[in-house]
Amino acid sequence: MLLTRIIPRKFSSRLLLMILFTGLIPVIIFTFLIQNSSDRFKNEINQTVQSGRDQEWRRSEAFLRQQGEEQICAKAIDVALQLNLALRIVPWMTLEDLQRDGKFHEVAVQRVGRTGYTTLYETRTGISRFHRDRKYENVKLRRFSKSLPAFWAIVRKSLTGKSAGGYYDWKEPNGSVCQKYMYAVPLTTQTGDGVRLSVAATAYVDEFTQPVREAEAIHQDTTRLLMGTIGASIEAFQKTGLFTMGLGIVVASLLALCVGRYFSRTIGRLREATGRVNAGDYAIRVRSSMSGEIGTFVADFNTMVAQLEATTVSKHRLEESEEKLRQTNTELLREVAERTKAEGALKEAHNQLERRVEERTDELQQAYAKLVEEIKEREQLEAQLRQAQKMEAIGTLAGGIAHDFNNMLAAIIGFSEIIEEDLPKDSLSVHHIQSVLGAASRGRDLVKQILAFSRKTEHVRGALSLSPLIKETIQLLRASLPTTIAIRLNLNTAEDIVLASPAEIQQVLMNLVTNAAFAMHDSGGTLTINLANIDFEPDSSLSNTDVEPGEYVQLVVTDTGSGMTPDVMKKVFDPFFTTKKVGEGAGMGLSVVYGIVKSLHGVITVESRPCVGSIFKILLPKSPADMISEPIKAEATPTGNERILFIDDEDLLVEWGKTFLEKLGYAVKATTVSAEALKVFSSDPSQFDLVISDQSMPGITGLHLARKLLKIRSNIPIILCTGYSDSVSPEKAKEAGIKEFLMKPLGKQELAKVIRRVLDTAESKMLNRPS
Repeated sequence: MLLTRIIPRKFSSRLLLMILFTGLIPVIIFTFLIQNSSDRFKNEINQTVQSGRDQEWRRSEAFLRQQGEEQICAKAIDVALQLNLALRIVPWMTLEDLQRDGKFHEVAVQRVGRTGYTTLYETRTGISRFHRDRKYENVKLRRFSKSLPAFWAIVRKSLTGKSAGGYYDWKEPNGSVCQKYMYAVPLTTQTGDGVRLSVAATAYVDEFTQPVREAEAIHQDTTRLLMGTIGASIEAFQKTGLFTMGLGIVVASLLALCVGRYFSRTIGRLREATGRVNAGDYAIRVRSSMSGEIGTFVADFNTMVAQLEATTVSKHRLEESEEKLRQTNTELLREVAERTKAEGALKEAHNQLERRVEERTDELQQAYAKLVEEIKEREQLEAQLRQAQKMEAIGTLAGGIAHDFNNMLAAIIGFSEIIEEDLPKDSLSVHHIQSVLGAASRGRDLVKQILAFSRKTEHVRGALSLSPLIKETIQLLRASLPTTIAIRLNLNTAEDIVLASPAEIQQVLMNLVTNAAFAMHDSGGTLTINLANIDFEPDSSLSNTDVEPGEYVQLVVTDTGSGMTPDVMKKVFDPFFTTKKVGEGAGMGLSVVYGIVKSLHGVITVESRPCVGSIFKILLPKSPADMISEPIKAEATPTGNERILFIDDEDLLVEWGKTFLEKLGYAVKATTVSAEALKVFSSDPSQFDLVISDQSMPGITGLHLARKLLKIRSNIPIILCTGYSDSVSPEKAKEAGIKEFLMKPLGKQELAKVIRRVLDTAESKMLNRPS
């Protein structure tokens, strides 16, 4: 072997080689550790220095930003004081007089720091009046709402007459983006013609944070110098350590060479004696002057040779006895093999018989299991078919009544809101008209429930947190439930976001709670609502439903009421099925719940036992938390003075639309005939700024009318309304060029906001159109 050739044969040489090899191992380990540790040590120092530097820069930058904000705010307040004083001195000067006055312009437009400046705009309208660049004077700041949304957010907040400030991104002519800070302060003194103004001070943020970047460059040079010094020190330590360990290996090798030669003399004598014993000389003995383990080893060798000499004589007798024993053993093994072969044949025949019986049994069991599975599958398909047919029947019914009923509700809600506005606040009739509005709203919600149940319409859905909505709904329902019913809420999950609308979830919860309360109205009980997160697996207890595996939010409503029999449980979600007396329920509550849950891609199951209670479990797919949007704050009803053409085939809705829109300040032309509306518009297309039309009308439908109007005047804004229609959808309306698609009945706030949004968008496009 190659290893045998390389290793020397003498013991002293081997000992020397072992010492050298053993000494090299710590040298290699030391070199590796020093190299690895030095790199890690330098990296840790660099990271520590970098972390400290980053923290210091962040604190410094935050401090400088705060100083910059305070400087800009102070400048805005100072200019506001100067302008208030100037306006008090010349109270007769109008806004137009002040714009022509050069001295007032110098006071209004001042420098802020090195890069900033102040401007002046109208507090109510947001129109810029004084600017260092004259081309931005007399310009509506609303036009920057899309290109500079953060800037417009600050201006819009200040339009309420309050101070506002914040950061926004500014795009330079070369394409680079820089950050600015602006602070706006409303003036307390008006102009001679009653115009309220606000002063805004703005400047680049880089102006205040420049010292931080300069200090950071100096610190980086210092860090590189420090790391170079540390690296040189580690390298010098590594060289010194290697030299010291090498010197120790040389000394140890010389000592091993001397010791090896001393031990090798006795080992050589043992090797020579062993050769003679192999040749048959059992009288040889070895002499040694050494003590310890080597001396003991020599004595044991001499004893072994003496015993070997004594036992050699009886060796031949032992060999003869072994031969006889070997022959006897061979005969015995042959007899055992013959008997084993016979027993094996018998056992194989028995196993074949057992296998035949087991093959036949398995076939029968598989055939039975397959038959049972086909029967269950057929029953599930038949149940799904019956449910689909019921849903289709309800959908046909819902589509038939939705349009006419929504038109009636629209008239009731519209005229009731007008009457409520005209009544004195302390009038007793206010309560009566609010009751009418409440009843109409419930009717509107009923239509939405039926349409949602039949999937003829969809709610506006978004990311929704269930816990606060459940708490709010239960708080509203508490007063209507008997005091004998205790309510327990277990809302322990932190991830309760689903994709749904609040109305849908409230409807589901209200129907389930109402049914549970009815089941406990005689003897009272406990209503428990649990909310939890579960990971649905394919092999779970719900594997026979149509829910997909994944993460879900589980809503469980449990009552201790009268419970249900198995026959009732099979029909509990059927439309119009109810166990209540006539007048106590229509049998639509759980059907609506079923339809809503299915439309949310969820699943609902029920467990119940008579005299024990019922458990309704709902699984809804979980949505990410970052999808939740901020709530929209209530705003005043927007008004205007544009010209509107209003078309609806219902006389009451035409009367309401004309009255309501004129109260908002608009000039309205209303008609119940779509052909007449087309004729009026064709005679002078420029006389209207907006068209509002119903969809379902005799002769020309709203969608067809919109297409004709757009052919006459392509930029006329159109709003299409409908109580319900299979022939039109938001997508079709958008493809036809219609700006907004609304579902009846409409509230005054909703319609007023949509009208204002459409008109403002059209006006913005006209202002931004190149001349």
